[in-house]
Amino acid sequence: MSGENVSGAILEDGRLYEVFSEEIESIRGNIYLGKVEKIVPALDAAFVNIGKGKNAFLRLRDLTKTYIDTILGGKKIAEGDKILVQVKKDAFGNKGPQVTTKLSLAGHFLVFFPLSKAKGISKKIVDKDERNRLKNILKNLLKEGYGVVLRTASEGVGESEILEEYEEMKREWEDILKKFKRSRKPKILREEPETLDFILRERLDGSVDEVVVNDLKAFEKISSYISKMPKRPSVNITRGDVFDEYGIYDKLKELNSKVVDLENGGSIVIEVTEAMTVIDVNSSAYIEAKNQRELSLNINLEAAKEICRQMR
Repeated sequence: MSGENVSGAILEDGRLYEVFSEEIESIRGNIYLGKVEKIVPALDAAFVNIGKGKNAFLRLRDLTKTYIDTILGGKKIAEGDKILVQVKKDAFGNKGPQVTTKLSLAGHFLVFFPLSKAKGISKKIVDKDERNRLKNILKNLLKEGYGVVLRTASEGVGESEILEEYEEMKREWEDILKKFKRSRKPKILREEPETLDFILRERLDGSVDEVVVNDLKAFEKISSYISKMPKRPSVNITRGDVFDEYGIYDKLKELNSKVVDLENGGSIVIEVTEAMTVIDVNSSAYIEAKNQRELSLNINLEAAKEICRQMR
């Protein structure tokens, strides 16, 4: 992590996989009070004013009975209604953001679904005894009628800590609902956490071996955070620019390049448009395969791994 404007990067085996920065504006995950401006039956969609930029796109199939009863008072959605939505995708090009009525609040140990009966335990938790322990915890959490999914980070965590986060999520939802009921104009009701908090919540788990930071306050915050984790990565503080020290600026240029070279001599070309992202795979200088079929397979296997890294 680096600088006054918090930036973060994730490296795996020395390769750059993700970058986070407060300089990149995103409203994804934010919850808004919106006003239905237009319903388009042909699209089975509505356009919603969330008080920021272009109207947001809402798929009407997202509306569940629980949502209609809780937010719309049991009535069919109509133009002029105020509704509660969460941003699913940021605006891109000439398109406004995409929103959903399937609301969720993410914590480190669990995801809270206030208007859904969703339930589950992360598939990454494979130990049978641990899954049974978490099933018992989950059973208790579901008694109040909210949806809960236990995340990978809940593995090995005490029931009291999971319950504490659940209660925090519930209080936050009740606060959102109160703000929604007493407000009329489009406005933001809940903003996603700052970059550092987001990284800690979404990316810091048992698979992380080391955290490097160049800010004392961030170091103390991270150290406090991981003290509650069963498997704790090392946290090191360094002077200077972390991104420069680990060559992340150069790796970022490479990751943002339109043409990406593959280790086996092939390459992929990535074209991003409003409608879609197109990826072309080239064999280029690859000559190690014995025949065309083997050539295509080897190139595509290598390309598939790189495409996953690029998409992430």
